[in-house]
Amino acid sequence: MASLTGIPRAQIEVKGTEGALTKEGAKRSRVLEAGTVIIANSGATLGVAKQLGITCCANDGIAALQNLSDGNKKFVIQFINTQTKRLRERVATGVGQPNLNTSLISKIQIPFPPPDEQEAIAEALSDVDALLTSIDAAIEKKRNVKTATMQRLLTGEERLPGFKGEWGEYRVGDIFQFLKTANNPRRDLSPEGTVQYLHYGDLHTGMGPHLDCRDQPLPTIEEKRIGSADWIRDGDLVMADASEDYEGVGKSVEMRGADGKKVVAGLHTLLLRGRVDALADGFKGYIQYIPEVRRKLRRIATGTSVYGLSKSKLRDVEISLPQRDEQRAIAEILSDMDAEIEAWEKRRAKTQAVKTGMMQELLTGETRLV
Repeated sequence: MASLTGIPRAQIEVKGTEGALTKEGAKRSRVLEAGTVIIANSGATLGVAKQLGITCCANDGIAALQNLSDGNKKFVIQFINTQTKRLRERVATGVGQPNLNTSLISKIQIPFPPPDEQEAIAEALSDVDALLTSIDAAIEKKRNVKTATMQRLLTGEERLPGFKGEWGEYRVGDIFQFLKTANNPRRDLSPEGTVQYLHYGDLHTGMGPHLDCRDQPLPTIEEKRIGSADWIRDGDLVMADASEDYEGVGKSVEMRGADGKKVVAGLHTLLLRGRVDALADGFKGYIQYIPEVRRKLRRIATGTSVYGLSKSKLRDVEISLPQRDEQRAIAEILSDMDAEIEAWEKRRAKTQAVKTGMMQELLTGETRLV
């Protein structure tokens, strides 16, 4: 039987699960019928409510609201989801994995308008949810296309028209100069600082292959605190030299909009400046996605709970690269894909903002539909 271990983010109705239990396992598990309202009581989706579209088993990370006697279920779900932030704040204290208990859930007070208005509100919000789901699907599809394209172009498996010949073999230390970084912890950062500071933690928070200092604000620090750190220039590559998981080993961004500004690479980062005769601007941010490079970086990473990269080992890593004109052509294609994905993500953010506004208006009675 299908096994529910988490609550999907996009849709209001759960229509499938990633895992399944055997018949024997299902006999020893809690079975929830289709139509049950569920709430995640732990994990990344803590406090998020959905409705089951299937009969399935659920683990202890799922709370079920059964035998609801009053209220439109979809209306109830939409209202509970306005309380997610408050519920998370209530369980954020303490140590270990935060968990939402049934006592907190039972204290949620839901204002019920007349049944026909509940249905109208739920229908309006569900329509926006459906739009968000379709946008999520489009973003996922475009990301998959980009991943497949990178696999072909960054390995030489597929060559762009007009390009041929063998790729060159290089050592990282031969094509990159290693510059000085700052080593300040977060507590040294200041809102009154005059220098932008790129901390390794920022690299691990969803940044793409390029970072434009003009568009994305960075934390700041007082200049007297950074020592002799070198200023970042356009085209420099900033790489995190520490990661809590293998996926983040070698996470990098190629810098843009840094010329004329005071920007430094900070704690647990490496600042690499590429040779202009070997590396094209725009391409350096994609080197981290070359499959062979990823394998080699993970191979040289050391540590247990945190994986680190040393300069000496990184300098000796060998990579295969096309000539600069082919690098530019590859970077242009991948950058166009990144821009398209970013446009869809902005569209999703605007749609989510519209839904948040609708929830505020409709679920508080400020705006009446019926």
